[in-house]
Amino acid sequence: MPLRSNMEGWTLNWPREKAHSLGILLILVVFVLTAVLYAARTPVWQNPDEPAHFNYVRYIWDTGQLPVLQMGDYPHEYLEEIKSRQFPPDMPVDPIRYEFHQPPLYYLLAAPVYGLTRGLPLGSQVLALRLLSIAFGAGFLWVSYRLFGLIFPENRFLTLLAAGLAAIVPMHIALTAAVNNDSLANLLLVSTVVLMLRAVRAEWGSGTVVARRWVWAGVVMGLAMLAKSSAYVAIPLGLVIVVGHRWRASAARAIATRVLALFGPALLLNLPWYIRNVLVYGGTDVLGLQRHGAIVLGQPTTAEWVARIGWSGLAREFFATSFRSFWAQFGWMGVLVDARIYQALALVSILLGLGFLLYLLRAAVNHDLLTPFQWKALGVLGLWLLLTAASYLWYNFQFVQHQGRYLFPALPSLALAMMLGLEETLRPTRARLFALLCALGIAASLAVILITGRTFKTLSLLLGLSGLAYVVVWRLGPRWGRVWQVGVYLALVVLDFVCLYRFIIPFFLGAR
Repeated sequence: MPLRSNMEGWTLNWPREKAHSLGILLILVVFVLTAVLYAARTPVWQNPDEPAHFNYVRYIWDTGQLPVLQMGDYPHEYLEEIKSRQFPPDMPVDPIRYEFHQPPLYYLLAAPVYGLTRGLPLGSQVLALRLLSIAFGAGFLWVSYRLFGLIFPENRFLTLLAAGLAAIVPMHIALTAAVNNDSLANLLLVSTVVLMLRAVRAEWGSGTVVARRWVWAGVVMGLAMLAKSSAYVAIPLGLVIVVGHRWRASAARAIATRVLALFGPALLLNLPWYIRNVLVYGGTDVLGLQRHGAIVLGQPTTAEWVARIGWSGLAREFFATSFRSFWAQFGWMGVLVDARIYQALALVSILLGLGFLLYLLRAAVNHDLLTPFQWKALGVLGLWLLLTAASYLWYNFQFVQHQGRYLFPALPSLALAMMLGLEETLRPTRARLFALLCALGIAASLAVILITGRTFKTLSLLLGLSGLAYVVVWRLGPRWGRVWQVGVYLALVVLDFVCLYRFIIPFFLGAR
């Protein structure tokens, strides 16, 4: 009987498992095809820092050595002129080398790709390197999907939609379809988080150390640190996971074993890089960041902006630009989309953010909603996002770098939170509340029109459509919530093509 029962369960679950497998495959295919279009249709060098990354790759292939960042590698005036002229052929990008301090892993992997295409036109060389980044980006999305499934194995639809959201943010696609080390670093970072959480789950409640799992997590952590300094967020995450967890019957020796198994391989992998940097740059500059800070002269500083527009003006610019550049502000921050699109994205972000807060509140009240492991895992993802945001803020206290793309290392945390929020808003009891909120929003916009004469046609229309969607779910049942969840994903897919063909391509064609 048990065998028959298991076989029956397998028979019933197999079509659903197959549907989920096809779902993530479809998401990956849509992502890759869209990213390839971005890579092929975006002109050469029209992605942030792309020339500097390309020169690093070329230097390794041409010399067989790692570069050294020198004074003059950030020619500020030349860079501003070449950007304003849209990188004309008579202005070579060779002097733009300010990424020469970066950890070497991505560039070592990319150098053979450059070597294979060296005899081809420059555009083909750049495209080949962009395709490599897309391959890493696809891996990032696949591992993110596995992360979501590790936390919520019972809700596969949620894991699919969270992976879909991470795959389809327009700005993330544009940055993935560029020559840079971000995609590889993000892939290795999310892989580190997955391996650490798997180690936690394997030892849950027993206190028995499974050292090999921590060693593998440490190896991947070390590789992530060799890809980009943004991956160093894995260190405090690892410390919190290892030390902060209440291991049952876990003695200090067991914790020390985990710390050694996790951080030992990461340190050993990076130690040669640290020693090299100290010998090259001197002092304690193990990451080359001090040298980088000394050579990027001419960048606008936060102090200059505060003196000019004050702290309140700086805060407004920071939040507005960060929001736009997280979703859709392309090129070297010069290609914006229609204001109505930003309004729609703002409304979606607010609704999903409120939904996520309500989800956390419900989970805090209903102790059966989340298991202890799920609470721990969500805490890790929350800390991941907070540390990434703190790093972004810290950098912006020195230089004006209001670029939401710096939050993409924690994109899995954001995607999962937003999809949990969307799912929460579409519960029938919540849908009634959000329908009311949308109605109040429409009433407020009408009052503003009557008082000031300013119209908010797009915002009112979006509130009306959102309110209608919530009324449908409230009155006709939760199955309609699935329809609207898929609709949000499809709307973002459409937005990707709108951004490319309505704004990016016309902008660069018009600039020629």
